[in-house]
Amino acid sequence: MLIEGTSGNDTLNGTSGDDTINGLGGDDLLNLDPGGRDTVDGGEGFDTVRIVTDGSFNWQDPDVDPQTSYFVFVQEEGSATVTKVLDNVERIERRTTEGGLTEVLLAGTTGDDFLDLSGESGTVIEGGATGGDGNDTLIGGASDDELSGFSGADSIVGGAGDDSIIELIDADNVIDGGAGTDLLAYYVTGDGATFSGTITDSALNFTSESTLTSIQSIEQLLFIYNGTGDVSLDASGSSADIVFTSSASGNTTLTGGDGSDRVFINFGFGHLDGGGGNDTLEGASDADTLIGDGGNDQLFGNAGNDLLEGALDDDTVNGGAGDDTLDGGDDNDFMLGNDDNDSIIGGGGNDSANGNDGDDELFGNQGDDLLVGSTGNDTIDGGAGLDVIYGGDGEDMLMGGSARDVLAAGVKNDILDGGGGRDELYGGANNDLLMGGDGDDTMFGAKGVDTLEGGDGNDIVSGAADNDFIDGGEGDDLIFGGVQNDLLTGGLGNDTFLYNAGNDIDVITDFVAGAGTEDVIELNNFGTDFDTFAEVMAAATDDGADTTIDFGSGNLIILYNVVVADLHQDDFVFG
Repeated sequence: MLIEGTSGNDTLNGTSGDDTINGLGGDDLLNLDPGGRDTVDGGEGFDTVRIVTDGSFNWQDPDVDPQTSYFVFVQEEGSATVTKVLDNVERIERRTTEGGLTEVLLAGTTGDDFLDLSGESGTVIEGGATGGDGNDTLIGGASDDELSGFSGADSIVGGAGDDSIIELIDADNVIDGGAGTDLLAYYVTGDGATFSGTITDSALNFTSESTLTSIQSIEQLLFIYNGTGDVSLDASGSSADIVFTSSASGNTTLTGGDGSDRVFINFGFGHLDGGGGNDTLEGASDADTLIGDGGNDQLFGNAGNDLLEGALDDDTVNGGAGDDTLDGGDDNDFMLGNDDNDSIIGGGGNDSANGNDGDDELFGNQGDDLLVGSTGNDTIDGGAGLDVIYGGDGEDMLMGGSARDVLAAGVKNDILDGGGGRDELYGGANNDLLMGGDGDDTMFGAKGVDTLEGGDGNDIVSGAADNDFIDGGEGDDLIFGGVQNDLLTGGLGNDTFLYNAGNDIDVITDFVAGAGTEDVIELNNFGTDFDTFAEVMAAATDDGADTTIDFGSGNLIILYNVVVADLHQDDFVFG
């Protein structure tokens, strides 16, 4: 049926059939019957379309002219399904006294819109309202709603349920998430403009664009910045979980609050402070500063020469490419230098650090640390605590510190210094320098022409393979040259020199011979050939001021400044 108004203010009533209603001019009230399929054109003026139903209602494809100015849908009882988004509508109300609503999608205009879902009483699969560009009021229902204010000074109430609220930062807004776990998403755009703001649990203030004078019941905040200027955001007064992503080409400065924040920047220089909570901070390609602060944080520097500080709690810190400085701070941290030349500082706690590629510096400081240099020429200092240090590939300098440490060289020429404490030092595949330092140390040269210095304490020193130089230092040391030709010095103390059959040539530079003297040579694995002092003396000859004991097949012990007559059975132990 065709129903037409006049140029004035009309009230037009539809029928239960299929109607075409044209309001024409004036401010018209167009009452639709829920039966049939209606086509409505309000025409000029400020028009109202109204539907009232008291039963089940299924409106699947409403043909509503986008110029309609005012739409009211009132359901007294029953259930309804509204599946089409309505565009350019100035006011939409959804009220139901009983029944269920399965889907509500309401869209506003470029004007001032009022979108209300608060009357929902049933199970809602999807609920949402989009305000448009004007000054909008959006009210969510009891379900999980999606409310989008976009441009303009908007007032948004999420209601019950876990709601998602989307806004543009271009005017003053009032946001109340209501009950449930709610997400507020802010989008910032603009070329060249500098954006700065502060966030607390009750307000967001943006100095360059707008001021959000009220915010309540928001548990999660999402900021997406697509401008080109500098960005500054201070959320230290907020307990919400904040997600911030910036594509700005300028500099980004952000301070998080007590929530678990995630911050990602794509360009420019970043200064990111996660604050409290378990945060994820990710820098861009320039020189960024990332500070985890409180909580178990994850920091990723990416490219550029970055400064990353985990601060409190158990953090994961990854420098990425560039010459980075990583500081784990207190507690137990994992740090990865990744590419280029990095400086890694463990701080307090039991830390794990890997320099990866490049010539890196690793400092364990306090705690029992695991420090790995990997590739490159690395310098590693365990500091205090019981540390395990591995140099990896490259020519490395490993230092143990004052406690009991384990140091292992890699495949090239490394320097190992156990420092104080009872240390274990292991040479690698090449020519290494091992220094036990203070304490009772255990040292193994492995392959290569190694130099091993026991230092103070009662040390166990083994050259293992190849031609080694061993100095036991002070203390009662056990010294084993191993195979091939070794130069051995006991140093001060009562030293034992271990020689096995087939050990080639060992030269002992400071053996003290004679009855009751302090040094001993222990002979092993000779069977019955050399198991008595008499057999040893039969193999011993003077060579100037020195003594040579020839075990045959090129196996010799040479004692500097000792003649055969000086030897006594107390000088030998047979194994």
